[in-house]
Amino acid sequence: MSAPLYVLGPQRPLPNLPQALQSLPGHGPIVMITAGWRHDEADTEALQRDIGPAAVALPLYAWFEELMEHHHALHAVYRARQAQVQTLKELHRMRMELELAAWRQLLAQHKHAPQLVDEELADAMRGVRALDERFLRRSEEIQAEYNERLRHLEPVALARRREEARALLCGARAICVAGGHVGVLRNRMLFFGLDRALAEAWRGGVAVIAWSAGAMALCDRVVLFNDDTPEGPKDDELLDTGLGFLPGLVVLPHAKKRLHLNNGERVRLIAERFAPLRCVGLESGAWLTWTGQGWLSRGVGSGTLSLCPSGEVTPTSDGMMLGLSRA
Repeated sequence: MSAPLYVLGPQRPLPNLPQALQSLPGHGPIVMITAGWRHDEADTEALQRDIGPAAVALPLYAWFEELMEHHHALHAVYRARQAQVQTLKELHRMRMELELAAWRQLLAQHKHAPQLVDEELADAMRGVRALDERFLRRSEEIQAEYNERLRHLEPVALARRREEARALLCGARAICVAGGHVGVLRNRMLFFGLDRALAEAWRGGVAVIAWSAGAMALCDRVVLFNDDTPEGPKDDELLDTGLGFLPGLVVLPHAKKRLHLNNGERVRLIAERFAPLRCVGLESGAWLTWTGQGWLSRGVGSGTLSLCPSGEVTPTSDGMMLGLSRA
């Protein structure tokens, strides 16, 4: 088994990062990744209090801004890539709205002809998943095409920053990935090759701890969700692939606040759509540990919530294994 891998709930009002760090063996720097805070990336005083004197910041956001300011051709190609991906997302959102509306209309007819409707619902959900897969495939194609162009423009300074980041991560005792803007965090980590560097460090014995948007960015898929916007509930949005570092999970921080968990139809929709990945709500106090076979809950209270395709929400108490969904 590799080094410890922890997923924590939001750190307010019950911070458990200090407790997680105390459980780690050895000595050495603890690297903080706070690029999701964007322009507040360097404002780490509160986080440093939790981590202690071993805290070392990895300023990905500042590095990115500096590179883009001094390398205009690189900036232009990167912006063009992001614009293409954003357009694709808007098209995907339009098509998904229709697919999900059809699924909901079918569900409303369930009580009249349950056996017939069940089959139609299953087929409609296959269409939803296929549309998600198409989006991810096309997004990957767009990014691969532009990334090839970016490679020909990469300045020496970028290679140096990537190696600096890799060396810092691989020489750490632990890596802490904080929250913030999940899209920015994901993009900056990928830009500097942290998908590979993080995996290398972890296999080499460096613990990884992530919470809130930091945990979201490390999943296979990054899912945006909010049932309480000023405009009313919004359909869940598949932002893109994540770094693929948290096996079997879709992480949903602050689920009690942001999702209508008492609505079984709503829970069923998100759980079915992203299966076989397990949708897990994380509240303050939650703590999941990867065992190599699954996720063990070590948190307090009902901080970890498993969203099931049946529409049920199951709290996971301390010492319980979180069963991963199957296709």
